[in-house]
Amino acid sequence: MVAMVEILDRAPVDDTGPETQHDTVGHATGPVALRQQASLFRFWEARRGAAAMPRRDAFDLPDLPPAAIPGAILFGVEPGAPGAPPRFRIRYAGNQHAEILGREIGRRTVTEAIPLALVRSWLDPLSWVAGHGQPHRGMDSLAGIGKPYITMHWLRLPLAGADGAVTCILGHDAFVWQNRAG
Repeated sequence: MVAMVEILDRAPVDDTGPETQHDTVGHATGPVALRQQASLFRFWEARRGAAAMPRRDAFDLPDLPPAAIPGAILFGVEPGAPGAPPRFRIRYAGNQHAEILGREIGRRTVTEAIPLALVRSWLDPLSWVAGHGQPHRGMDSLAGIGKPYITMHWLRLPLAGADGAVTCILGHDAFVWQNRAG
């Protein structure tokens, strides 16, 4: 777990340089986005204590670090048919998701809510986290939905039910605009 914090902490503290500015519509760029994820990861670590992962009932969404809420997302893990992978229902999605994807995605499954061009890049990490019970992070281009100038940096954190199995996944998606000047 330390390695993930170290990666997320590489963002400089000084927010005055061009790498750490917000674009004209207020979206976090570069290191600012990673610091939002670092604060959410620390929140998750504090809630888990000595356990492999925190229990879902250890917090409510308003307890999240305020800067992380617009990019926060909470997935419910629902059992699939026998031999099939689980289904992932989006229980909560911060307002940045609707802004970027062009529609509200809460209360639907990933396959219902996410544009087809992105579904696999969402399902694979969720399945990995649900199966391993460990955090996972990465990034994807949104070129598949006509936004090649946006990269989504994602973080997925498992949450346990009363039986210790992964029942929810807490995530954060930071949508980082690339420089479109040219």
